[in-house]
Amino acid sequence: MRVIVLVSALAGLTTAAQAQEQPNPSEGARFQWGALRFTPGISVSNVGVDNNVFNDPDHQVSDTTTALGPAVDVWVNAGRLRVTGKSGAQYLYFKNYESQRSWNTADELKFELPLSRLKPFAGGAYVNTRLRPGFEID
Repeated sequence: MRVIVLVSALAGLTTAAQAQEQPNPSEGARFQWGALRFTPGISVSNVGVDNNVFNDPDHQVSDTTTALGPAVDVWVNAGRLRVTGKSGAQYLYFKNYESQRSWNTADELKFELPLSRLKPFAGGAYVNTRLRPGFEID
């Protein structure tokens, strides 16, 4: 009987579950120009040695490599519509094998329409690169 009274008392103290409000990432933007907000940056990655430059299991050659370039995060609020974008370019540098040097680009775009209970969205991405994203993807 004591357990039933205790559980009933604790159940009466609970509140209804509510969804957490997601913070607006554009609030942390570095620059603002009207409805446009953006944060520029520089991306540096893959600094080191590539032990198999040509991805050939029989004739492996190594070279010093790095990838660096500009990047920007963009936000636009047009009424209730939110547009979010990311864009970046990287120069892939190889010290000895000039034929492997290239400019790589990556772009993302997302449209959101926050309604009272729904948040429909559409988005897409485009990547043009010669850089292998990982060991499992060639």
